Amino acid sequence: MQTIANLFVQSGDDAYYGEAVTQLEHALQCAQLAEKAGADEETIVAAFLHDIGHLLPPELAGGYMDGYGTVDHEKLGADYLREMGFSEKVGQLIEHHVNAKRYLVYKKPEYFARLSEASVKTLEFQGGPMKAGRPWRLKQILISGKSCRYVAGMNKLKYRAFLHQIWPIT
Repeated sequence: MQTIANLFVQSGDDAYYGEAVTQLEHALQCAQLAEKAGADEETIVAAFLHDIGHLLPPELAGGYMDGYGTVDHEKLGADYLREMGFSEKVGQLIEHHVNAKRYLVYKKPEYFARLSEASVKTLEFQGGPMKAGRPWRLKQILISGKSCRYVAGMNKLKYRAFLHQIWPIT
């Protein structure tokens, strides 16, 4: 846990890509939303650590998204946390939070309409909205969808009301 704390000490005060919060504030806000929604402990942990891949050393990164963070940060972060001994559930939630965002953008136009400019930009790097007929790992995406909603809810605080309107995924 000290290693993760050190990552936040080193980079937690950095701006969260294109948003008016820091990396640490974003993580705390997401965890708080998960907790308020009654999520279990592992989901709260995943909400807090979902973007840990952005905080890892640059030599681990496979590339960057034009100032919007690390390419494939979700996989990088999930694998890192698995190696640290975190549960597979935490790993799955983190690994699939970008897929959940892509799914929600495909499924719910109102979700896309409320994404911040930075989130729309990262969506381009992340493959854009999912497409009909594409084989998805739906169980992981749907499970991660709840975590993704905590995340999206904190890109701008005004999303909080919207977050409650779209719960649960149908």
